[in-house]
Order: sequence, then structure tokens, then C-alpha cells
Amino acid sequence: MSLRLSSLDPNEPRAAKDCRTCSRRRVKCDRSLETCKKCAIKGLQCPGYGLRIQWDQGVASRGKLTGKTIPVLEPVPAKYENERKSVTSTSSTPYQYAISPGTIHNKFGLNPDLGLYCIPDYVQSSIFRDLIHYYDHVVAAIMPWVDGPENAWRTIMLPLATESESLLLAILALSAEHFSSKTGSTLSGVRGPLSAHYRDQSLQLLAQNLRTELAEDQTARQGPACAMLATILVLCNLEMIRCDSAVWPVHWKAARTITRRWTSSHHPRPTLDSGFKFVIKEAFVYDVFGSTTTFDGEEQIPCSVLTGEDPELFTHWLQLVQEVTIVERRRHADLPVGQYSLHSTDMRQLQQRFEEATNSSLLISQPLVFHGLQSDIGTLLVLYQQAGLLYSYQALHSKDSALARNTCVETVMDSIRLIQNLSAFKHDLVWPLFLVGTESRNNPSRQKFAESGMLEVMRSTAFSNCRWGLEFLRHFWTTDELVVVDWIQFCRQESQKGLTFVVI
Repeated sequence: MSLRLSSLDPNEPRAAKDCRTCSRRRVKCDRSLETCKKCAIKGLQCPGYGLRIQWDQGVASRGKLTGKTIPVLEPVPAKYENERKSVTSTSSTPYQYAISPGTIHNKFGLNPDLGLYCIPDYVQSSIFRDLIHYYDHVVAAIMPWVDGPENAWRTIMLPLATESESLLLAILALSAEHFSSKTGSTLSGVRGPLSAHYRDQSLQLLAQNLRTELAEDQTARQGPACAMLATILVLCNLEMIRCDSAVWPVHWKAARTITRRWTSSHHPRPTLDSGFKFVIKEAFVYDVFGSTTTFDGEEQIPCSVLTGEDPELFTHWLQLVQEVTIVERRRHADLPVGQYSLHSTDMRQLQQRFEEATNSSLLISQPLVFHGLQSDIGTLLVLYQQAGLLYSYQALHSKDSALARNTCVETVMDSIRLIQNLSAFKHDLVWPLFLVGTESRNNPSRQKFAESGMLEVMRSTAFSNCRWGLEFLRHFWTTDELVVVDWIQFCRQESQKGLTFVVI
């Protein structure tokens, strides 16, 4: 089957350039929106037409970064250089379905008075305030472990966005994409989907900021550094909504690189105010979960980026899970485990350390009683204790752990059933459900539990990032346990074939 530009409907909007996959294959792209049909026909994943950050070698010619990798932007055609200044006005072609702020209410919403801030004129449009309201009341609610008045995805991100153009655009893109995913209706302007438009503008500004900040021996100034990392985290979440496995690793690598740089002893450490602490902690959270299913050999963000004076919910649990992952990777590569204390696979030691991590979080969670969710938070902590323990048994190949693993799985499943306000915690269940799936080979009832749970999470949160994780599980369930010993072995083999996914 062949597609030619001349045979397509001339009235349909088209992209101004070929998609990256067609360009790489050196074939004529049909430039269909949102993705090209040639990729679909070939069964290829179309990355779309937007801009994205890539990583290049030796950008700095002198200074401490000589020969190092830093992010750069793909070349931008000249006719797009002024696009940021001519953003579509939604007065002539609004968006297909209005976001009515009156119908969306979250008692924890900030409802910021945007008139008090200097918002760039080109951003101001009839949908701008609606998108900010939607982010404030809907998107921000599913980003932390539990929503509340101290949700930093509101209290820190929104004020920071009024000072950072790239972050503001990224939040608008995330909000528009989430709305489209949730409702099935694309928010469109004159030049196509608004989410892609805002994303590309954010990427252009982010690349400029990164080049300015990192090209020489400059110390990372607190304000720009915090906003840049925040922008990257928002863009990473944007790609997870769309489950674009070709793009989110790029942003994740960027977050890893700049977090390590700005918290490294080789560079003057910026003053860590509440905003910087938050974005660094979030980068660490993504790194811990992402590293459990990826095998790229990249150095992880060290747990030392977390400050010890103000531990938060799950801090010690995250540090322990990261330690388990690092020990597994080093043992697989026949490397010494170094300073890590998990020199043995003693189950009693693992149980004790996860119990200590849970007790620490229980103490921290006491002020959260105002949510009316204290009982559910306690259940969630037990759930994650057992999920972390299960992952540790699997990763460290603990001897005679079959019975213990089975107990962990049953406890995780029972805990999920016990959560009373499930809608408030569904976004927290992806990783535990995935682990239940890894222990479900030859067990149809568990398979159904894991599969239906992950599908429901994607439906309710409008994030489809665990779709590839679910496809991996379905494939794993068909394998012969005498040939494929465990899911980590299988995941490592699949990653060598190009499958990369993250369950967060």
C-alpha cells in the first residue's frame, strides 16, 4: 500500500515537515496529524513532528564541561523561529471542547489570580486560564502520593511557572494533553493540537536556557536551575500520558544529568530552597521507579540528593529500593557492591529494613490525618512495604523465597482491596500491580487482577505510561518458566531488543 501527498485530502491540516521516522528511513512522509499513516502501515512508532531535546558530545570547547554531553535542540527550520511570537489566538478557532472551570472543582486548588503576574502576551488566550485551572484542580491532584493543601505540584510549580516561560508552556502542554486523553477530544488551534504547540515552544526555550547555563563554567543559579529541572519533569510526564516510549527516556536522561551536575561535589551546590528540594526529590522518585525496569547502565541519581533534615513520606523506602536495584545491577555485571549493606540475601534483614522504612513513613504521615485518609495511607504504606520486599526477593534471588513472595503478593492484593477511597490512590498502584503481574505466570486469577487494575489506573488517571509494562507482562505470562527464570531476566533480554518501559 502506498500513500502519496497528492492523493490525500488537501483540506486536512498537514505537518510542515516529515516525521523523524520517515526522515530516518528516507521515505516521503504523508505528514498526517497527529502522526503519519506511513508509520502506522509499517507498524512503526511514529514520534510525531515536534521538537525534542537530544544529547550531543563535546559541545563545550573549554572549561569543566569540555567533551561532556549536554542537551541541545534539533535544528529548527527558519520559518519556525518566530512561531513563538505568533501563537494561535483561540478567538477565531478556539478549541473543540471548552474546559468549563465551573464544573471542575478541587477543594485543594490554589485558584491563583493570574492577573497579578506578568504572563507573556503571546501566551494569553481564551484557553490559557482554563488550562491553568484544569492543571490546578485535576492534573496536580494525581501527581503526588496523596493530594492535599501542601501538594507541591501546585504550591511550588504554579508560582514557579509565573517566573519561568518554559515551565509555564510545559504545564499548559501537560494540561492540554491530559484533557485530551481524559475526554478523547483534542484541544486544537490553527496549527494543530495545542499540547504539541506549547510543548515545542517550551522545548525551544528550555534548550536555550540549558545551553546558556551549562556551556561554560557557570554555577547553576538557583532560580534558573530549579525551573529547568521542573520543566523537564513536566515534559517527561507529558510524554508518559501519550506513552511515547521514544521520547520520555530523553527527558529522563536530561533530569538525571542536570540533577547529578547541580548536586555534585565538583560544582558549587545551589542553595536548596523548598522549590529546589522538591524538584530534585521528584527526579529521584522517577529515577528509583524507572531504574527497576530499565537496564541502560546509566548512573542513577544518588540518594544523597535528598536532605536528611526533612525526610518525607516514602523517603527511606525509596532509598532502600534504589539500593536493591544497584546491588542487582552490579551483581549481574560481576562488580563489587561497594558500600551497600545488602551483601547477603538474608530475608530477615530485608524484612527488618522495610519495616523500619514503613515505620518512618507512618510517623511522617501523622499530620496527614486532616485528609480523612489516615487509614488508607497506613494501608498504602503496608502495601508498598510488601511490594518493595517482593521486588527485593526477586532482584536479589533470595533462596527459598517462593513462599515469602507468595505472601507478599497476597498482602499487596488484599491491601488494594482494603483501600476505601480508592480514587485518591489509584495513581499509586501501578508499580505494585506490575509486581503482582510478575508473580502471575500460570495463575489466571492474578493475571486478571493485575491486568484489570492497570487498565483501570490508565483509564482513571489518563496516563497510559504503563501500557508497555502491561504488554510486557502479557508476553512474560506466555513464556516457559524453565527457559525464562524470572521477569528481571526477561526484561533485560527484551530491553536489548529495544523494549524500554517504565512503571510509575
